[in-house]
Amino acid sequence: MGENGEVREEILRKFRPMFHPRSIAVVGASNDTTKPGGGFLSGFIKAGFKGKLFPVNPKGGVIQGLQAYPDLLSIPEPVEYAVLSVPADALPQVMRECAKKGVKAVSIFTAGFSEQGTEEGRRKEEELLKIAREGGVRIIGPQGIGIYSAENKMPFGPAEYMMGEKGGVSFISQSGGLA
Repeated sequence: MGENGEVREEILRKFRPMFHPRSIAVVGASNDTTKPGGGFLSGFIKAGFKGKLFPVNPKGGVIQGLQAYPDLLSIPEPVEYAVLSVPADALPQVMRECAKKGVKAVSIFTAGFSEQGTEEGRRKEEELLKIAREGGVRIIGPQGIGIYSAENKMPFGPAEYMMGEKGGVSFISQSGGLA
C-alpha cells in the first residue's frame, strides 16, 4: 500500500467510531420516547443497532428494557460513541466523563452554544472544545441530530423511522432537519 493508501486508512480508522461504533451510550436516556434521549435510544433499539447500547440516566435502573447506568463511568465496558441529550450546563461534566471513559466520538443534541450568538454561548462551546481536544473526543454538534448509518443500523436523530437499506450513496448536510 502506498502513502496515499496509508493516509486514507488512518482517516477511516479515526472516523470508524462515528459510523461503525461497537457501543453507544445515550446520556439523558428515558423511558419517555417523546423526549430526545428516549427517542434516540428507542430509535437505536427499533432499528436493530448492531452493537451494545447503554442508557445513562442519574436514576439508573432499567430504561426501555436495558440496564441503565447513573453516569458514563459506571458502564463496565468500553463506549466508543455517545449521544448527549442533557441540559447545556451539564455538558462539561459529561464531556469530562467521556474523555475519562475513552469515548472516541460524541453527538451533542443539546442547544445553547455559539449558535445563539451570545458571548456566554461561545464561552460554553469553547469549554466543550477544550475538554474534547484534551481528551481526544471528536464532536458532532452541538445542536445536531447525529449520524445515520444504514449499515450499522443507526437511525438519524431521535426518531425510529428514517432507517433505509445500505447503499452506495453518502450524504453530508449542515442541516440535519432538512437532510
